[in-house]
Amino acid sequence: MVGPEGLWNHRPVSRRRFRISTMQRGTDRVFAGVSSGVAAALRVDPIIVRVGFVVLSVAGGVGIPLYFVLWFLMPGPDGGANGVRRLRLVGGDPSAYAAQAVTAIEAAVKDVDGATVMLVGSAQGGVAAAEIAAAAGGAGFTVDQVVTAGAPQAQVPTLPNGTRMLSLEDRADPVALLGSLLSAGAANRLVVVFDAAHEPVADGGAPEPAYVLGGRAADRADHADLRAEIDRIQGLGYLAG
Repeated sequence: MVGPEGLWNHRPVSRRRFRISTMQRGTDRVFAGVSSGVAAALRVDPIIVRVGFVVLSVAGGVGIPLYFVLWFLMPGPDGGANGVRRLRLVGGDPSAYAAQAVTAIEAAVKDVDGATVMLVGSAQGGVAAAEIAAAAGGAGFTVDQVVTAGAPQAQVPTLPNGTRMLSLEDRADPVALLGSLLSAGAANRLVVVFDAAHEPVADGGAPEPAYVLGGRAADRADHADLRAEIDRIQGLGYLAG
């Protein structure tokens, strides 16, 4: 039997420790880089971690939820732009903000018969824009187009058939995936998921906001649906060619 002194004088055992707060997603990725990030922290082959997620998904169904939880918690390979994570959860009730925006728009177009507008918003502003469009605009205007950035929750409201929405979502934000799933099959919605971490940055220049990079990526893209959407916005006079 070991006495108290034996407990205090034992030789410390070396243990490998890691914390989620120190892990980051890896560049060797199949989907989001979670497996390679965990593998780097554990010092094992990423294939082992990927197989582990598959086994957990098949055996108990916890693999996929665990993957998404880690995706939320772990920053990107570069630690995030300017050292911070890009994860932004958009919440709250935008009704009051939307009402103020409607009042301002009505005042601006009060002398224009049959006024049509395009609403553009980022994060909570994008949610408000979607709410305004879903309510069929205001008494004095019609919403032709909505453009959102970093506002996956804006995919929730049902838009009138005559209103289209173009959304830019950074792949580094896991909530963006939910937005793209919500809009799947909707004829009047198009979600562009881009990878800001791999967008070129000018030599010696400071990192630009993620959605500025996203806009440039969309402008360069040759996807037929996206080109048609941009051409439509240009044809309506909202965007310069």
